[in-house]
Amino acid sequence: MQALRPALLAHPKLRHLDLSGCALSDDGAGALAALLQSVASRRAQEAWVRGLRAHEAPGAADGAGRGLLSINLAENEVGMW
Repeated sequence: MQALRPALLAHPKLRHLDLSGCALSDDGAGALAALLQSVASRRAQEAWVRGLRAHEAPGAADGAGRGLLSINLAENEVGMW
């Protein structure tokens, strides 16, 4: 999961993440949730340092400041038991 962190930070315009069929378990999903929260928090802090607010950020109207919009977790073992 930690390998995803640099990739998510390096691609702030990424809107869809496909993790289907990658043997993700409940534990992995928890780690993914923590990772996504950490990335979102870091992006918010960076925006704050630049003096921006999410609703005032340049490009916010076209979704440029939103981050991920969807994650595909199909064909994994998340919530199976």
